[in-house]
Amino acid sequence: SVPKEGYEIIPDYFWMWGDIFAKKIKIWSSMINKHDTFIGGNLWFSFVKSNYFPYAMGLNKNNLFFNDSKKITILFTLQGDDYFPDFLLDYLNTYKNKYNFIFRDHPRLPLSDELKGNLKLTSQSRIDEISNLDLYVLLKNIDIHMTAFSTVAFEAQSLNKPTIFYHNNAINGFANLIGRNGFYFADNCIEFENTIKKILKIKVNNLQYIKNDFVKKDLSSLSRRIS
Repeated sequence: SVPKEGYEIIPDYFWMWGDIFAKKIKIWSSMINKHDTFIGGNLWFSFVKSNYFPYAMGLNKNNLFFNDSKKITILFTLQGDDYFPDFLLDYLNTYKNKYNFIFRDHPRLPLSDELKGNLKLTSQSRIDEISNLDLYVLLKNIDIHMTAFSTVAFEAQSLNKPTIFYHNNAINGFANLIGRNGFYFADNCIEFENTIKKILKIKVNNLQYIKNDFVKKDLSSLSRRIS
């Protein structure tokens, strides 16, 4: 239960990127007057989506992010060994010549040296170089994003990039979102490949089929609070 006077140790107002998570706070904050949300959006992301953002920043022939073969580029935003399923390495080894796989390590959940070594055999690019590039540069220049359950998926969605989740935590956390608007789930090699084919088929027919559901802006609610 939430005390009628609210909580002293949490903020009175929550600046939210969009209404998906704002609604979660509203479930309990609507019962009291002390805590509330407003949809302020992600101001940095507004710049990212503008024509002034350097989307080629850090990309060069040395890191081989751009490949001459024009393969489909797939970015994995990883979350450590514990959330890297066994089937995924089999998939990468099977299709390493068909797709351009690149991997971004997690700053707080780094991969083991053993797993890094295995992934190195499936990619033209070095994990450390890809991990040091700006995330939005990566998202802008890829075709498909894959992750266990990272919320980077929402940022990818905002740049009209599809995400394939491959861990059950995604099912538990995003159950009402998977299966629509560029969010997919696969937990074996066959489903992975079938989902990629499905995405590419849709993309050819409708380049803007993914809409921005997550990062929005409604500063009017902030101005009402200030006034």
